[in-house]
Parts: sequence; C-alpha cells; structure tokens
Amino acid sequence: VLDVGSGSGVLMMMANRAGARLVRGVERMADLAQTSFEVFDVNGMDQQDHCDMEVVCNDLLKSHRGPGEAAYDVVVSDLMDFTGLGGGIVPALRHARRHFLREGGAIVPRKLAVFALLVDIGGSEDDSTAAAPWPASALL
Repeated sequence: VLDVGSGSGVLMMMANRAGARLVRGVERMADLAQTSFEVFDVNGMDQQDHCDMEVVCNDLLKSHRGPGEAAYDVVVSDLMDFTGLGGGIVPALRHARRHFLREGGAIVPRKLAVFALLVDIGGSEDDSTAAAPWPASALL
C-alpha cells in the first residue's frame, strides 16, 4: 500500500491493521512525516510486530519507481481540503497511478463528487470583478 500525502499516518495504520504486508507513506513536509512515527508509537504500532511500514519525506510528483522496485497493489490518499480538490489529490493520484500502481491495482478514493451552486451576490455592474472561467481540463 502506498499512502500519498501520508500526513499523520492514519491511513497507513488502517492499512497495517487490515493486513497489508508493506505500507509506505510519502509526505513532503518533514515535520509531518516525523509526527507520523509519534502517532504510530502512541497507537501501539510497533513496526517489529506488524508489517513493514516506512515514511519517506519526498515530493511524490517528482518521484518515479526505481529499478527493481515493485509496483503497489493499492494507492490511498486523503489529500483533500473542504472543496475536495484543493489539496492536490487529482495530480498526485494521477502521478501515482502512472508511476507506482501495478496493472489492475486499486486507488482509494476511486472517485469524488463535487457539487456547486452559483450565487449572485449583487453589487457592482463592473465586469472587471468577474471571476475568470476555470478550465475543467486542469483536473484531468
């Protein structure tokens, strides 16, 4: 299992407890990566007694699988903000799928539904305050 943006390591612990033999987390913020080890300790996740768990401090989008490194059966991520899109989950999972997921492997979450409602707040008739269109292609 590869946890993209592993943060505090909660998804890694869940994968471990679900029976994964190898769990690797990739977190680009060093302080947060270090915190995950503290979270493992507090939750009794002694790495000697469970699967092989590793947290790598790296920017996944600049990484590729090394020679001889096996692809992952499952890629998980919780890189979401309140909109579901602002945490960078789409480009991160796209990269992970291309470079780290084995053929036929699973990505969690598999899909995301975003609902929006347009609201006219009134005010100025000046079009210079209008928002520019946001291309959906940026998400693909």
